[in-house]
Amino acid sequence: LCRLVNLHVYVDELEKQAASKEQKQREHKLREFSFDPAMRVKGMRFTTVISEHDFERKVNQVRGFLKKGHRVEGRILQSRGTAEDILDLALRIIAEVRDIAKPEYFEESIRELQMAIHSPKSLKRRGKAPPDELRLRLWPCSADQAAAFQLPAHIIGPRRRHGPAIVGVDDKELDEDAWKFNRKPHPASRSLPKSEMRRQALDDS
Repeated sequence: LCRLVNLHVYVDELEKQAASKEQKQREHKLREFSFDPAMRVKGMRFTTVISEHDFERKVNQVRGFLKKGHRVEGRILQSRGTAEDILDLALRIIAEVRDIAKPEYFEESIRELQMAIHSPKSLKRRGKAPPDELRLRLWPCSADQAAAFQLPAHIIGPRRRHGPAIVGVDDKELDEDAWKFNRKPHPASRSLPKSEMRRQALDDS
């Protein structure tokens, strides 16, 4: 069966459906966040080798943008660090602004970073591979919305415990043998696997 309709009427129906869907998405975002969609998106760039002074200065700038209602898109470059350093720095930034903002599409950004890191070297030499960086999108929200937000456990769990402690992430006391389980093994090392190390630690206790 088919229905013959006027083309203009059909186009108008499609436009109304698209407008209705966009309105529902906007209302859903406003329930999760508190920002004016007309405000510009501000950008900020970080590197994994950033000094503490520069980090504090840039975080204060990000907080200023968020308090004014701007959304912030940060780019964390790998530089001479590792992929774990990128995630650690992203978690530090999220913790610094956790009272006024929360990340959006964070898991998607981590997947994009993993794809960039594991891109073939041939593409990287030709400059056709995506850059080794993490996009951190921070959207302002109310205090109640920020308090209700929690980072996924699978993002916090595998994190290496090194560098300064992150408020809201490293609040829980760690076991004295935790550094053995969370360290990054060297590719050429022949040490015991983590499962065996855990078993031995439990046997010793």
